[in-house]
Amino acid sequence: MAISTLALNDGNQVPWIAFGTGTALYQQDAQSTVQTAIATGFTHIDGAQLYGNEDSMGAAIRASGKSRSELFVTTKLGRLQPGQTAKTALQVSLDKLGLEYVDLYLVHAPSLHADRLKAVWKEMEECKRGGLAKSIGVSNFGVEHLQEVLDGAEFLPAVNQVSRNATHHTGVVFDDASLPLKDRNPPVCVEVATARDRVAQRTQYHYFLIRWPFAPLSWARRATGSCY
Repeated sequence: MAISTLALNDGNQVPWIAFGTGTALYQQDAQSTVQTAIATGFTHIDGAQLYGNEDSMGAAIRASGKSRSELFVTTKLGRLQPGQTAKTALQVSLDKLGLEYVDLYLVHAPSLHADRLKAVWKEMEECKRGGLAKSIGVSNFGVEHLQEVLDGAEFLPAVNQVSRNATHHTGVVFDDASLPLKDRNPPVCVEVATARDRVAQRTQYHYFLIRWPFAPLSWARRATGSCY
């Protein structure tokens, strides 16, 4: 299957749909499943340090026969260990994945870095400057978390990955017409895709990849997994 891409605010492109390695694959050997996903046509593999399966995800990538440029790999920063930084944690992930860089590196959840979000974002920026991550962003962030990392940021988050289903949502709260931060200068106000509601009638989970700011809202449902 052919998967189109979306432009991020840093000029990079992201495939609009990804295969996630959480939930059913959490702390499981993901190699066979991810290999099948890649063989089926998925080019964006969405992992996380918290999922506990980056080793097998990397094995699947190596066994896929695809060149590095054919795949888009995402991982997410989990809870930092004493003495760790976002950069050193990413290096551990890269060693497990068998890669020199990831295409997208996200702060998995603001609750994992209470009172340190600004410092953690500075470390994320080091990853981008050093070429360890082509794009950096956040996940499950609300308005107050975004405002915290924006203060003094060199690089704006390229995305805010959030989940939403019939009973709960994480991160930014949607209303009928716009996302928060619409009073930002210049204004950030994006329309919510009407297709979102149609998708909600057919599936419990649907995932949004918010290209933020200065871009139309794009939404994506991952094939499996969740934001946590």
